[in-house]
Amino acid sequence: LQSLYQFPVTWNWDEVYEAPCAEAAFKAFNTTLATALNTACPKIPLRLKKRFKPKHFADEEAFKLKERYLQSLYQFQVTGTNVDKVETAQRKKVYDQRLKTLRQRATADYINRTENKSKAIWDVIGTVKVNNKKSLEKEINLNIDGKVITEPEDVSNHLNTFFVNVANETLNKIKDSDRKTHSCPTIPCLFEFSAIQNTTEEEVKQQIKNLKPKNSAGMDEISSKLLKHCSNQLAFPLTDIFNKSFSQGIFPTALKTSIVYPKFKNGNTTEPSNYRPISLISTFSKLCEKLVLQRLLQHCAQHDLLTNSQHGFTKGKSTTSALTKLIENIIDNLEAGQHTTGVFLDLSKAFDCLSHELIIRKLESLGVTGAAKNWFRSYLEGRIQFTKLRHTKDELVSHVMSKPLQTNRGVPQGSVLGPVLFILFINDMPYYLRNYCETLTYADDTTLLLSTKSPDDLAINTYVALNMAYQYCSGNDLVANPSKTKQIVFGRRAEQTPYIPDIERTDEIKFLGITIDTKLTWTPHIDSLSMKLNTSLYAIRRIKSITTTDVARTAYFGLFESHLRYGLAAWGGTSMNNLTRVLILQKRQYGLWLASNHLTAAEKLTRHSTS
Repeated sequence: LQSLYQFPVTWNWDEVYEAPCAEAAFKAFNTTLATALNTACPKIPLRLKKRFKPKHFADEEAFKLKERYLQSLYQFQVTGTNVDKVETAQRKKVYDQRLKTLRQRATADYINRTENKSKAIWDVIGTVKVNNKKSLEKEINLNIDGKVITEPEDVSNHLNTFFVNVANETLNKIKDSDRKTHSCPTIPCLFEFSAIQNTTEEEVKQQIKNLKPKNSAGMDEISSKLLKHCSNQLAFPLTDIFNKSFSQGIFPTALKTSIVYPKFKNGNTTEPSNYRPISLISTFSKLCEKLVLQRLLQHCAQHDLLTNSQHGFTKGKSTTSALTKLIENIIDNLEAGQHTTGVFLDLSKAFDCLSHELIIRKLESLGVTGAAKNWFRSYLEGRIQFTKLRHTKDELVSHVMSKPLQTNRGVPQGSVLGPVLFILFINDMPYYLRNYCETLTYADDTTLLLSTKSPDDLAINTYVALNMAYQYCSGNDLVANPSKTKQIVFGRRAEQTPYIPDIERTDEIKFLGITIDTKLTWTPHIDSLSMKLNTSLYAIRRIKSITTTDVARTAYFGLFESHLRYGLAAWGGTSMNNLTRVLILQKRQYGLWLASNHLTAAEKLTRHSTS
């Protein structure tokens, strides 16, 4: 990096500044940067990197203790006396304790020597985490029409084709008549967002500073870590490129390429549908998108264009606010004597299916016009995708790239703007359903909430609202999956509400990671939470035995408390019996920290935290 850092001082960016358009400017910028990168940081063959395992070596004292233990063991095997048995056990205990101490020191030394201490700590945790599935990547084989595909090039091409075509295959489930009949509902906007405001060198530097220092990179192989290292030298030419892009309404073609890494989910490893595409885009694209996103959200906030029903990717809102809103709605209606239900819609491949033309129309309804509209159209269209596989041969790691394919639908995966474009796309859904139900959304997780005095009316209204939601989806390139859509009726009178045809009714459902039951007892959630906490406790015990208190503390916050705190605002009002179950597990954790009996340890920590 140091040699690359010295290059920009002598770079000449005149070709960038003199370029007539953003396309030519970025091409000149990319050529200069690639030349410097290849000179300063030439590629080298990558050898197979084995999973981290802390090394610890026995010292002279450990060898002596081992020798004493083996002598005692031999003596016990000869005599068989109880005295020799006790002596052998005692020496074994001393020897094991010495090895434990050496391992703890080795782990601490490894962490202290590493620049990224947080990553080093999680490497250590990963070596002992229960049910840890992280392993060296295996070669992917696919079963295509009964034929097993093993060649990496063929596998990558098949996966790339599958990922690109999955949207059209999903949309084929919607009848053409349904997609044409229902026009896109829009909310008129009187405020225009016709031009994207120019940026400054200072703003670009600040956005680069805000990037997380990652080693992952897109097609241009420029990681955010590398960009941050050369931010002072690259900020000004990037500012010029971005401003040309904004004013001309053109997003550079070189930034439209995505690299997809297939990640196995579960099930049969030879089925393409069991792999999730993890998309990486250019760091420069992310930087440009952050600038546009800031201006777009400012426009929406200034003119109050966003629905209050959306809790995903929205400032000041989160999964906690969504859960709280849901529970408050249910409790308020039950206390008012209403029959209450929730329908949890399942949308298939929601981010992938959206028509680019429909996205532009939705943006127009929010006031996006002129050069700004042209920029978003340019950003969405003409995108190229590769699928990349890691291939290992003779311990040398190489990467196999598929043939490029164009993506004609959806918001760009792995992008900054993608999730926000999606929530803007469905921003009018609550307005469309306002006469039928209350809508609660977190990104594509959509819930319909209804309450009435009569259970029969509740069933009728729910049926109508659900069909209106299906109608909205059909007219907006969203595919609702009735077989995975579920209804739950809340309260002790749930059995009075008639069943709705063609929809599963359940007594409990998982929503945003929290299990909600029909009577809001939270017992199913506590059951699930207790299993996670027990697993975490076991992992932390193992971690504590091989490393320092600081690492064990990090493991506690990452493996135990993160589960404990999540959704607490929703399930915290559960019964004392359920709270006691969680409290017992927490006391066991306190006992690990304070090295005393469980109850006393918890009391000490509680007093300390409240004093």
